[in-house]
Amino acid sequence: MDNGGRGPNVPDRDELVATWSLAALGVLLLAGVTATRWLPQRLEAHPEQYVPFFLALFALFLMAVWLVQRRAPNSGAVLGLILGFGIAMRISALLQPASLSTDIYRYLWDAHVASHGVNPYAYAPAARQTIPYRTTYWSIMNHKDMRTMYPPLSQAFFLGVRAVGGERVSAFKTAFVLVDLVTLATILMLLSRAGLPLARCVVYAWHPLVVMEIAGSGHQDALGIMLMAAALLVAGFETTAGQSAWAGVLVGLSAMSKGYVLPAVPIFARKRPALFAATAALAALPFIALYWGDGAVLVGLSQYMQNRLRNAGPFAWLDGLLAHVAADHLAATRLVCVVLLLLVVARMAIRPASGAKELAARCTAAIGTFFLLSHTVYPWYATWLVPGLCLSPSLGWLAFTGLVSLAYLNPVPHINPWVPNVEYGCVLALLAWEGLKRWGGWRGGKLRVGAG
Repeated sequence: MDNGGRGPNVPDRDELVATWSLAALGVLLLAGVTATRWLPQRLEAHPEQYVPFFLALFALFLMAVWLVQRRAPNSGAVLGLILGFGIAMRISALLQPASLSTDIYRYLWDAHVASHGVNPYAYAPAARQTIPYRTTYWSIMNHKDMRTMYPPLSQAFFLGVRAVGGERVSAFKTAFVLVDLVTLATILMLLSRAGLPLARCVVYAWHPLVVMEIAGSGHQDALGIMLMAAALLVAGFETTAGQSAWAGVLVGLSAMSKGYVLPAVPIFARKRPALFAATAALAALPFIALYWGDGAVLVGLSQYMQNRLRNAGPFAWLDGLLAHVAADHLAATRLVCVVLLLLVVARMAIRPASGAKELAARCTAAIGTFFLLSHTVYPWYATWLVPGLCLSPSLGWLAFTGLVSLAYLNPVPHINPWVPNVEYGCVLALLAWEGLKRWGGWRGGKLRVGAG
């Protein structure tokens, strides 16, 4: 680039404008996150105020991503802006009440009963056996008639947080923010080893979904996402059996935190499947054994699988069609969706990924496809897609991470039933467009998976 004789280290005017524009967007995003404290304190009860606010933040975020990808220099100053504002946004959200969801009170409850020697999987909070342990926040919890569905490593984490920080929402939120920052550091290591600009971490650092759902609402998905990102770091540069073993351990632990990494297991395991499966099982089994309780660990998950439709897209559309031809149309829909998911994942696992970038693209697609075909998709689930998008951008999956918050307008299917049609219709259209572009590249002999 011609810099007018200013010397090799002096940025040109366009780079300065891009850097200052990025700083301005960081200020606006931080101000927006901070301003959510002045919205109604029960945001889940006032989605009509939160959703437009979130979509405005998402639009600012997209501008920042575009600047980083197309205009901003790959400099220490830009990276400093991204990390500084990303941390500031998390601190701002951390200091606000968890008002989009009451899930965090279930984490406190599970740790509370476990601290009294009661297996958290043994009883639903509404069971009479829990009466001696009920707390001031007991009435706030949702699904009190269902046993916990959070996997064993999460239960151990909840208990550890309670032991260190006490039975306080702020302690749990702080713990998840710290885990979230470890994920951000892992993404930086991934980008560095892959030879990609470190500024691409803006996709995770500034994403309003990550900030609001993890730092703001304190969702425990942060733990599983961090372990999945660590698995990408190991498996993305896998050359030895030891690395395969460690990748298996990390994926097994991620599944024991929350199971959304499972659709990507065949992709992670492709190079040394037997070794990967053995180490993943060895990592998971001790936690399952610790909480097994005559199979009680599986009851909550089974209850969740029978849950009614929540923000379902293609699953609900297919169920509506099969309702005309199948008596048990819900079971038939599940079967068809499982078969479709297996076909998609099998296609991506035919050969091992060629590196971290391709591995991230495939894992994002596998987990994203699972969400598209699921009967329940809450907004925070989409945070699982964001780390992979730092390495391998996809407009379709990125759009999903923004549009998924429309689900707050559609808490049950009969309220604003247009929401899933808009949400999933836009996402599927963008994914189809990307697929056609890749197909054209393949036909021309120049396909690059996950290029961007």
